[in-house]
Amino acid sequence: MRKILFSLIALGLFLISPIAFGAVGVNENGTYQGEATTLDMPSAWVDSYDGSTATIGGEGLVVLPLADFVITASGTPALGSQQAYADAASKPGLEIDNNMLALVWADGETSYAQVTFRVPADYASGGAFRILTDQSNDLSKCEIDFEVWVQSAVGDDATAWSVAHTDETRVARTHTGGGSPEEVTLTPTNTITANDIVTLNFWRSDADTGTNANATADLEVYYVEFYYSRN
Repeated sequence: MRKILFSLIALGLFLISPIAFGAVGVNENGTYQGEATTLDMPSAWVDSYDGSTATIGGEGLVVLPLADFVITASGTPALGSQQAYADAASKPGLEIDNNMLALVWADGETSYAQVTFRVPADYASGGAFRILTDQSNDLSKCEIDFEVWVQSAVGDDATAWSVAHTDETRVARTHTGGGSPEEVTLTPTNTITANDIVTLNFWRSDADTGTNANATADLEVYYVEFYYSRN
């Protein structure tokens, strides 16, 4: 009779909890053995349905609007929305191409676009940038150069500003065709953790080597995002 009573109590606890459950453990003599930990299932829980694996998390995303980028022209920073009227010799500028707002670098223009953001608290691993690009002609494949600065959010007199950054290996578009939208991934080598302050600098490479040799095409950037694996 005692076993039946305890079974009914455990069943009742299970039925009244929509997202979690607990159970009271007893041995066959009715001795109290403790309680199970309550499990709250996250919204991103994905079950494989065969019982072999279960993934928690998924992809996190931070969208970085073009209007948030600061551009350095002749050593003087200017807001992206102002840069279309800044020094024509060192822009990129904001233009409308293909009916969309774009950051545009012409041949010989190497000033960088910069944006700073906080890594979300649910960051678990990874971290890279995806940018939607195009170029103005078919003569060569434009290349994108970039660097990433990572600053931990600290409040300690003994902690200095981070100087850890790398001028990363430039990444080429795989298509030469003007009017061919292409998503390019920029993967930094820096160590990134949750709540870090990250600064991305990127620009059109003017190295004139490799796939960029003798390139004269404008580089057009339409969209930028940071993506990562979530907890």
